[in-house]
Amino acid sequence: MALFGTLATLWLTATISGYRMMRRGQVAAHRRWMTRSYALTLSIISNRLWLPVVAAILAPHLATTFQGNETLMYYAIAGLSGWMGWVLPLILTEWVIVGRVGAERGAAKRPERAPSPVLTGGPAN
Repeated sequence: MALFGTLATLWLTATISGYRMMRRGQVAAHRRWMTRSYALTLSIISNRLWLPVVAAILAPHLATTFQGNETLMYYAIAGLSGWMGWVLPLILTEWVIVGRVGAERGAAKRPERAPSPVLTGGPAN
């Protein structure tokens, strides 16, 4: 099944990359890769959380969309919750990582500014 093959490949890639970054002494990169690995590792929990949500959304459509075929509906529920179980947490993780790295880079590039005389109560020109 493509779902589990993709998940396994991404998890192994993230874990090995994290290990390699630590061996090279790149702690920040190690932390980012291991955060991804952790999100993928916990995907089984996320999958179980999405399962009842997807089932509740699709159940009313059994007679129409699935033409009364419960097996077809169960396959759709399993497929959707399986993909959502790791794709959504990984997207959230990337969003957090990119936001954190962007904030660190922005803070490092921002030059120190002299305080404004108006704000400090200094003489006005």
